[in-house]
Amino acid sequence: MAFEAVRDGDTRGWIVVLTAVLAKPWEEATLADFRIGDAGSDEAARAGRVLAERFGVPFHFASPGVPDDEAPRWWDGRR
Repeated sequence: MAFEAVRDGDTRGWIVVLTAVLAKPWEEATLADFRIGDAGSDEAARAGRVLAERFGVPFHFASPGVPDDEAPRWWDGRR
């Protein structure tokens, strides 16, 4: 249905998690974790865009520039 990059925090700091959103009720599968920082965020966004283009589905990254684990998810606009 879509690829999405979401931010999450752990004991070592922020990460960006690249996921595949599979189907209602919005199940997701983790594809990769990227350690935060400009390079990690950029890499996650680049990978997500490439996958989305390849599979012809949307890519969503609600907070590429600022760590926010409460940013809207892709499915928030699809209810």
